[in-house]
Amino acid sequence: MLGSFLPSCPNVRSLFLEGNCPPIAAQNYHHLLTEESNLLTLSLRHNGITDVGAENIAKVNTMIQSCPKLWLS
Repeated sequence: MLGSFLPSCPNVRSLFLEGNCPPIAAQNYHHLLTEESNLLTLSLRHNGITDVGAENIAKVNTMIQSCPKLWLS
């Protein structure tokens, strides 16, 4: 839901979604990364991201041209 809303907020450059407990079972953090997003910083610390979640983020990060400027933590 947040991933589809972000492109309509061009002034949002940093997003900190830290410490979600319990971890989101769907591991769908990669939906926050889109071509239309202006994010420069995305912090997902302490979210219990699994190998599957990290792999999904990495796949999207390599496919989106705007992501090389993105700082993930």
